[in-house]
Amino acid sequence: MDNKIQRNWYEEVVQAKEMAHMRSPLFVQILTDSPYSIVRNQPFMLAHRANLSALVITGWFSMMVALAGANEGMVFFEEEVRPILVENCYQCHSEESGKRKGGLWLDRKAGWSIGGDGGPVLVPGDLDRSKVVHAVRYTDTDLQMPPKSRLSKEAVRTLEKWVALGAPDPRTQEMVGAVRKDEIDYELARKGWAFRPLAVVAVPEVADSDWIRDSVDAFVLAELEADRITPAEDAPPADLLRRVHYDLTGLPPTKEELDGFLSDPGEDAFVRVVDELLSRPAFGEKWGKHWLDVARYADSNGGDRNYTFFQAWRYRNWVIDAFNRDISFYDFVRSQLAGDLLPADSSQQRSEQLIASTFLSLGPKMLTERDKEKLWMDTADEQLDTVGRAFLGLTLGCARCHDHKFDPVSQEDYYAMAGIFRSTEVVTGTRNGCVNVASWVEQVLPIEESEREVLTKKVERLELAMRLAVEKTYMKKAGGKMTLDDLPLAGVIYDEADAELVGDWKESTFSVNRFGEGYVHDDKKGKGTSAAVFRGSLPESGKYEVRIAYSPLKGRATKVPITVMTRGGGFSVILDETREPEVGGLFQPIGQWEFEKGGRCSVTIGTEGTEGQYVIVDAVQFIPVEDIEREASAIASVEGADVDPLLKMNDKEIRKELEKLVAELKDEALAMAPREAKDAGDCHLRVRGEVSQIGPKVARGFLKVLHEGEPPSIPSGGSGRLELAEWIASEANPLLDRVMVNRIWFHLFGRGIVETVDNFGRLGSGPSHPELLDYLASAFRAEGGSVKGLVRKLVLTRAYCLSSEASAALAAADPENEKFGRQNRRRLTAEEIRDSVLFLSGDLDREPRGATANEVGADLDKPIEIEGFKFRTVYLPVARNNLVPELSAFDAANPDLVSGQRAETTVPTQALYLLNSEFIQTQSATIGRLAVESSSHPGDEVDWIYQTLLGRTPNPVERQQAMGFIAESGAGTEELEGLQVACGHFAHVLMISTEFLFLN
Repeated sequence: MDNKIQRNWYEEVVQAKEMAHMRSPLFVQILTDSPYSIVRNQPFMLAHRANLSALVITGWFSMMVALAGANEGMVFFEEEVRPILVENCYQCHSEESGKRKGGLWLDRKAGWSIGGDGGPVLVPGDLDRSKVVHAVRYTDTDLQMPPKSRLSKEAVRTLEKWVALGAPDPRTQEMVGAVRKDEIDYELARKGWAFRPLAVVAVPEVADSDWIRDSVDAFVLAELEADRITPAEDAPPADLLRRVHYDLTGLPPTKEELDGFLSDPGEDAFVRVVDELLSRPAFGEKWGKHWLDVARYADSNGGDRNYTFFQAWRYRNWVIDAFNRDISFYDFVRSQLAGDLLPADSSQQRSEQLIASTFLSLGPKMLTERDKEKLWMDTADEQLDTVGRAFLGLTLGCARCHDHKFDPVSQEDYYAMAGIFRSTEVVTGTRNGCVNVASWVEQVLPIEESEREVLTKKVERLELAMRLAVEKTYMKKAGGKMTLDDLPLAGVIYDEADAELVGDWKESTFSVNRFGEGYVHDDKKGKGTSAAVFRGSLPESGKYEVRIAYSPLKGRATKVPITVMTRGGGFSVILDETREPEVGGLFQPIGQWEFEKGGRCSVTIGTEGTEGQYVIVDAVQFIPVEDIEREASAIASVEGADVDPLLKMNDKEIRKELEKLVAELKDEALAMAPREAKDAGDCHLRVRGEVSQIGPKVARGFLKVLHEGEPPSIPSGGSGRLELAEWIASEANPLLDRVMVNRIWFHLFGRGIVETVDNFGRLGSGPSHPELLDYLASAFRAEGGSVKGLVRKLVLTRAYCLSSEASAALAAADPENEKFGRQNRRRLTAEEIRDSVLFLSGDLDREPRGATANEVGADLDKPIEIEGFKFRTVYLPVARNNLVPELSAFDAANPDLVSGQRAETTVPTQALYLLNSEFIQTQSATIGRLAVESSSHPGDEVDWIYQTLLGRTPNPVERQQAMGFIAESGAGTEELEGLQVACGHFAHVLMISTEFLFLN
């Protein structure tokens, strides 16, 4: 180190120590060894404010984002961004369309940065400098895209988020077409490693047979010997015990458990430790969380309306219990896909199966989507993509718009399976007086029939109160009339935001007697050239009444020309917008026509012949004629004397009523279970994935690549979920076993045999040990899908028990540890850090929890304070759109996606949290007090803290430095109190060290 740098660093350290009243070099040494310093012993500076609680690091921080984080961005592009581009941009800017308007390609990554005639259109991470952002916002009068009509607000926000994320894009120059150019060769595809049947694999012979403890070791050692690589030494007993405790339970060993194992660290003793850990309830809490990450578990919807899932906790607890009971993984899969359809021998089993099927309901949904067919198809898409990644390791969602670009999944395959989920009801239509706000299905668990009716009514009332509370605009008045948002209207409704606006239109909210957030008018301009086109997509063929929404005021046009296009042709109507609408004072019927499902369906509101008058465009409704009478009755009941008292309450009263209902229902017997749709059946392929672009009907079925010959038949009238569940869990599907075995290996070895644990397709990594993968998958199937059995088998292998320290030769020969010649070090997860701190301070509440989210309330968009909760982190509420910051900082799973492998980052906010968190400081103080109470002689407290937090005793130098640190930190206070405070500071120091935060 340069003398000047050395002197400056020394001065900074002295200054920091003096400011913090910490003159021992130990504090500096440990902080410098933390994962947040760029290199050990690099200079840094500590500032002090209010003792240790306000320390802030102001030097260098490493900021490395793991590949998993990048993968998450790619998933976001594929699932959210690419469909927008395909639907709105490719027709003018893609090789397939043969068009490159403005010289711009948008079907490849390079097209964004190279740009067109006007130069680059995107600057990753910079919204202001990205022309594409201004174009889709319509803020640039010279460049507005798409040119015919704006994107929806949700689509614009998605593109803005994508650019802000750095515009992750997996496409290359070769990936230019919207569809693959060749037919899928299923016979050839079935020969690929992921799709062929499980192979019968012989255990390989190895030279050093004494090294092997289990047949698994032979596969690992054979690869190492083939490359002349010598594996690492066995892990030190203390490291091994800490590793297996965290891997199996998510908690560290106690000092007593450590002392007991160190006194007898043999193989037999380790077997006893493993068996005892597998029997603990904490096993299910740890391994259940692994699966909850895959199941995209959350306690709220997220998306457009972040409503609380009041009953999701039942699924969470069922998963934890399933891992503790070690139920067959195949039953575990069947119950989640079709639990509501499985036969049951008892009420208890029926309840468990209904709760398990919550898996399908947990995903985010666009509850305010007015096109219900689109809502149902989007929900089916989310379910299908989740099932593909979770159980098959395949990105099935990529085949919604076209044949999968890389994997043997056709668009017909996609819609064969999508028909199954489209035939499953998870979200319902308009209910409880809130137009166009869908809700999720809840089913009453087996209870006495007399209680069932009362509970059902309470559930309906809770749902209404929840929506009113979150919407806040619970009641609008317009001349004494309720607005459309308060009326239980039927059919399909399109707002002005869904219309294609031609010409100049002006947005307005002047009239409160309107549909939705606002409406548009022509401002008496552009007469004859301005028009609003509503293109519909109706769920069923039949006769519909068409209605137009507008607010009748003086100055409105009296002869608005309207054209209705149906399967029978075009029809012209003249509308008087000064006349009060007949339906709820907002909607005016203009006629009844026959429409065909997926066929011609549009309403165009023109401006010809309306000079000097305003033309209002608010909304268009299509209602089946057979529903008109039912709708009128429902509206009359809402407008009449029997209106629900909730609709008359103010915001404060509604929230009070909601709290009461939540308290009454939070422990009631309900489950977020799906049910069979009334219109269950095959669905049509959608051209380019667009709901309104109907293609041929596709018979429901399963992936062709995973079965030869005729697929299992799906009986008419049912969804086919039961048959799907049986097929996915059957021996005929080798992917299920390979995927699950690989997930278990990943969690124990820090790297999967297939590194991309959620993707076994062509863009995945492929297996490093294909024979080992098939050997484990076959054994897993033969043993009935016992997760505990496989976990036990793997943690008792020699490979698992290796040290994470690599010799120079081993590191050079296998720097990425693809051969598993050593263990991988890993950082504690967000849950493990929090749980460990509570556990070590003695404050951890080990009792399972119930409806934790209900304790927070209906609005999970508000900040969630977790410091008052002392139970395990797995029981904390997971709120989409509002994740707990303390957990997000340490890379908690994204509940919007299947997260078999989390992102792992090292960023400054982590260090700042560990240094300044009141929670960490309070728990550290408690540990310091316990250390003093457990010590008999001076210095014992140092040994106790080291053993408790790090699982080892300090060496002489560390012990001496620690004692000096404690002595100086407690100076100037009463002796016992000062010692406890100083020990708390010292415990805090160890908690932010690499040794505490990482497993060897």
